[in-house]
Amino acid sequence: FTIKDSKLYTRTIFSAPFTKRATFLTSRNQVRINGSSALFSNRRLRGKEDSYTVSYLEPVAGTFDFYLRDSRGLTPKAEYLQLPDSLPESVRALSVMLTAGYSNPYAACTKISEYLTRNQTYTTHPGDVPAGKDFVDYFLFENKRGYCVYYATAMVVLARASGYPA
Repeated sequence: FTIKDSKLYTRTIFSAPFTKRATFLTSRNQVRINGSSALFSNRRLRGKEDSYTVSYLEPVAGTFDFYLRDSRGLTPKAEYLQLPDSLPESVRALSVMLTAGYSNPYAACTKISEYLTRNQTYTTHPGDVPAGKDFVDYFLFENKRGYCVYYATAMVVLARASGYPA
C-alpha cells in the first residue's frame, strides 16, 4: 500500500504487521527500525512530499500463533495466560459466559470485543478507580466508561480468563 498526501507530521511510518519493506518516493528520507519492529523516518514527514510505500506479508489464519507459543511451538507461553490471583470471580464468570461454545480463539475473542463495544462507553475522562477495586471489574460492571487502555486491558483479561493467550 502507499501512504500519500498525509496531514500527519511525524517520524512514525505507519505500516502493517510483517512489513517486508518501506520505501519513500523521495530520496531524502531513510527508514530505521526500533527494537519493537516499529518503523521510523530519519526526519519528520511533511505531508504529500513525503509519500511512501509499504510492502508486507499478508497474514493467514494462525500466523500470529507463532508469537504465542513456547520455543518448541507446543503450548501457549505462560506469560500470555497469566492473571492475578485476586481477579474477581465476576470477571472470570463473564469471560466464560461470553466465550462458551467457541472453540475457535478468533471467534471467541471477537465475541469479547463485541461485548465491550456494546456495553462500555468510550471517554477520555472515566474518573478514578476507587481504592481497593479491581481495575477491570470496575470498568466492566460499575463505571462502564474508559479509553483505549481500559478496553485493551479488559480484552486481554477476558481472553486469558477463558484460556486464550493474549
